[in-house]
Amino acid sequence: MNSRYEKKLYLGFLNMHILYHASKEPIYGVWMIEELNHHGYHVGPSHIYPILKEMVKEGLLEVYENSESGRMRKY
Repeated sequence: MNSRYEKKLYLGFLNMHILYHASKEPIYGVWMIEELNHHGYHVGPSHIYPILKEMVKEGLLEVYENSESGRMRKY
C-alpha cells in the first residue's frame, strides 16, 4: 500500500476517534493521548496537540479552560 495513502487513512481514523470522544464528554490532550494509546494508536504530544489545535481552528472542537487541582487545563 502507498505510504502516503496509509498516512492519510491513519490520520482520518485518528481524527474520527478524537471527535467521537469529544462528542461524548470534554477531553484534554494528555487523556486523549492515553486513550488513543490504549486503542493502539502510538501518538505523543507532538502529534496530538497540533491535531487538536487544527480541529479548533476548523470549528470542529471548542475550547474552554478549567482549573483542576490548582492547574489550568484546556478541554
